[in-house]
Amino acid sequence: MFRQYGIRSVTMSDLARELGMSKKTLYVHIKNKQDLIMKVLQMHFDRERQICNLVQTEAKNALEEMFLMGREIQKNIQHINPSLMFDLRKYHKAVWGEFDEFRKTFIFNMMKNNMDRGIEEGLYRPDLNADIVSRLYIGMVELFLDAELFPPDKFSRPSMHRAMMAYHLHGIVSDKGKAALKDYLEQLEQLSSPS
Repeated sequence: MFRQYGIRSVTMSDLARELGMSKKTLYVHIKNKQDLIMKVLQMHFDRERQICNLVQTEAKNALEEMFLMGREIQKNIQHINPSLMFDLRKYHKAVWGEFDEFRKTFIFNMMKNNMDRGIEEGLYRPDLNADIVSRLYIGMVELFLDAELFPPDKFSRPSMHRAMMAYHLHGIVSDKGKAALKDYLEQLEQLSSPS
């Protein structure tokens, strides 16, 4: 419900009703809305870590790893209300702090490891500064979530994500990586095309 409607517009009564329980029963398990949001976010982080670790293990190379991660992101962003991030940042600063920390540590390390792997495999340019490019990627994701810069009525999240991934990957691949990149981007495009 938070993902679909944003945080501020979902009340505890709405959540209790959706869960098929009373508000009183809901409060037996959580302290307040802030506590619930933190628990939901921690659950999301745990799931993201599991997916990322699985993808890193199963991917044949750095480009496939980026593609598989992109595919997961593409699935997740299709139903996110743009106000979710705004609500977190403005009304739930402690939760936003956790989210920000997750981005600056886990996502950063995941991206940096991918950069290092791609350079070692010869799929990414050898002159890349993995530290800087990983931070640029995180910043790009932040811009991607900015509803004022990219109004949701004008830009679909899946098409924005494809454009962001194409922009990022075209900037980092080596000549060797260009051939494989075309196939991965075509697969990402097919993932979001209406059937």
